[in-house]
This record gives sequence, structure tokens and C-alpha cells, in this order.
Amino acid sequence: MLARKFIVRYLVYAGASMLLLTMLSLISTIRRDKEELKHLNNAYKDILYSRGVQNHIREMERETPVVPSKQVTISSQQQQTQKAVTRAAANISQHTDGASTPANSSTTPGRRGVVMSCPVGRASHNSGNWKPANLFIGIEAVAQQLVNFQSDLELVVVIYGKEAARGMPACENMRRKFDKQLALTCHRAKTDMPAGYGVSKVAAIWEAPLTEAIWLDCDTFPVDNLSELLDDESYQQTGAMFWADIEGHFDAAKLRRKFAEHGVDSKQFPLDAWWVKQGFDSGILIVHKEKCKAVLERLWEMGKDFKRWERYTSGDKDLWHIAWMLHGQDFTYVPYVGATGFFRKSNKMWYMTSQAKYGTNGKIYVLHQMWRSNPDMNADNFHGLRWKKLHADGELDENSQPKYNTPEITIRIDLRTNPDFKYAREEPDWWDKISDSLTTNEMYSTSNYIRYQTSVMAALWKY
Repeated sequence: MLARKFIVRYLVYAGASMLLLTMLSLISTIRRDKEELKHLNNAYKDILYSRGVQNHIREMERETPVVPSKQVTISSQQQQTQKAVTRAAANISQHTDGASTPANSSTTPGRRGVVMSCPVGRASHNSGNWKPANLFIGIEAVAQQLVNFQSDLELVVVIYGKEAARGMPACENMRRKFDKQLALTCHRAKTDMPAGYGVSKVAAIWEAPLTEAIWLDCDTFPVDNLSELLDDESYQQTGAMFWADIEGHFDAAKLRRKFAEHGVDSKQFPLDAWWVKQGFDSGILIVHKEKCKAVLERLWEMGKDFKRWERYTSGDKDLWHIAWMLHGQDFTYVPYVGATGFFRKSNKMWYMTSQAKYGTNGKIYVLHQMWRSNPDMNADNFHGLRWKKLHADGELDENSQPKYNTPEITIRIDLRTNPDFKYAREEPDWWDKISDSLTTNEMYSTSNYIRYQTSVMAALWKY
């Protein structure tokens, strides 16, 4: 009797053990299959994405802009302004400065590429809901775009000492991911992040082993082949290309005394000229380091002595602007400023999605920032309040959670014909004022190509 009980108990335990082992094996197989399926799915998405880029790459040139509801033709006064400004711009002399190379500058003849420096995680300051939550993601998104556009540019990621513990492993993983697709260098800076507002950006450009450097902020996103910008004829003459900031936080009148102190040529940089009074956007800029040695060194010193200059600039943006003018060195200033976004009829407000960075040919090459309305943000945050108000007004579906503003309309302002252009994103009735003065070439429906690229940016930024 005892033997029978023992045998039965043994068989029960053995059966249970076998069942448990079978279940564990099945779970392991399911997990392995899910991982393989995930890998194949990601690979398939990459293939679809690459094909999508190639299919849409020239859609922008093929499309005819759709005219918005409010359009007027350019006035005779604007035409006269255009002629006058064009003549003035044509009179700017071109020259380069042959001063010595900064001590910590690193250049290799003929090498050109993109320089970025972004921490792993949120920015320590000036972070906002228009940037990737993890700023390092911004670098990987740029790398992916360089691959998709089959760019011949290098990508140099500069990592400072205190960020190296997390930054170098993250960069090396990214380098392996894009192996044989992109020349990517993880450059450990020779020193820790230097003090002074914006000086780290100057230092990163100096240290990058490139002759021609395209600087991109962590919240920028290429939507076309950036190599074309380096082939621009005007840039080839001046050695520097800059873009205006649509926000326009700059008052050139404050520089009157500084210009006098430093003997700035009023014919080269008249305070009322559009290339002087329109503020810079330092999120994207291009410098030929050999042609701009001395002015970069001057900029370095200005950044270290930021307290002396902060009243003239919004952050580091116009330090670049001011340094070039005080040094008497010409630069190429892209005459177009613009943005994508949408207009909400209920409150007559304009909601920007991204700043649009054009080339001198009028084509969009980079989107800067991605503004969004996030329902999970703190109630004290203005953008969170805006989203909740839209919900209360019944303009959004109850279950909708918009992650970025819809790019329905594109603005492209030619500063040569609109030298006094002012952007007022939060000003009521601004849209009515601005739309009455713009032509069909200055305000039109956003192309399918840019809408598509905006959705790609959102996906890569994990919005």
C-alpha cells in the first residue's frame, strides 16, 4: 500500500515537473520568436523608410504650392524695397582674414561634415517641449537622415569629459549601428566643457577634425542633402553661412556705440540693413575653419566674457553675428526665414511646428525644433494649459493626444523684400496682419514631402 502511494506521488511530481519544463521551454521559444519578429519588423520598417525617402525626395520640386485663403500680390513699395536692398547687398565686399589658427583648433584639409554635441538625457538648461526628450536621440536622427540621403558628409560627435561615461558608449553603439553606411567619429574632447555661454559650441567646432563644419543643434533635422549647402557660391567666397531666427530676439540699435568703439565699417554693416538687424539662429551654421580662424578666436573670448555681451544677444545666437561684424569679416546670410505650422480659426492664433531653414536657392534643408502640445505637462506650463483649453473648447477629440503641431501651412519670408519682418507667435490677430501682406510665394500649403519628413522626425525623436 505504501509502495503504491509512493509510486503515484512520484508520477504526479514527475508529470508536474515535465509540464513545468515544457511551459518554461515554450515561454523561452515565444520570447525568442518575439525578439526575432521585432528585429525583422524593424528591418522591414527601415527598408520602407528608405524607400519612402527616395520616393518623396523630389516631391517638393514637383508640387505647386496651394494658395491659402488670404493672398495679395506684392506691392510697388515692396518691389522698390527689394531693388534697393538687392543693390545694397550686392555692394558688400568679400574678403577673408589670414590670422593664426587657434591653439586648440583641429583641421584636416579637405574634410567636411556635420558636428554635433548632445548629452545622453535631458539638457541641463534651456530644455523645452520642442526638443527630443533624450537629446542624444537628435544625433541618431541626423545620422539616419545622412544615410537616407546618401550623403558624403562625415558626422563628428564631440563628447566632453563629464559626459563621457554615458556619451562614449552611446556614441560607439551608434557608430556600430551605422557601420559601412556613414563615416561617424566619436571625438572625446581634450578638455571638459568650457565655461562661458555658447563657448562649448565653438570648442566643439574647433576640436572636430574637419576643415568645413556644419553645426547642428540637438533639435535640428535635415530634410535634404546638406552637401549642397557647402557648394553654395556665396559661402565658398565668405567661408561662413548663417541663418536668421524667426523669433528675432535682437536689437541692432544697441550696437551703435559698440560699432563706433570697434570702428565697424557702416557701409559694410549698416544698422538698418536686413543682414545686420535680423537676429541669428545658432542652431545651424556653417564655417570654413581655415578662413574663419581669427573671428572664431574672437568669438571664443566673447563667450568667456558673456556678462559683457548678454544684453546684446539672445543666448549665444547673436554672439556669432556680433563677432563677425566687429571683426569686419563678411558672411553669407541666407535671405529666407520661415516656419511650418497651422492657424486656428477659433482664437486666430498661429501655432508653429518647426522653423524652416532654407538654402539660398529657396529650398528647405533643415527643420529646427518641433513644437507640440502635451497633455501630460505640468498645469503651470503654458503649452499644457493651451492643450487643455483646446479640449475644453471642444476643438479636439476627447481621446486625441496631439504630440506635435500639424504642419499645414509654410511661411517663407524673403528678408530682402521684407527687411522689417517681425514674428509674433503669441500675438492675437498676428495672422490676419501677416497674411494680408504676403504673396503666394511667401505663404502656402505645406508640401506632402515636408509633412512626411515631419512625421519621420517625430518617429525618430520618439514623440
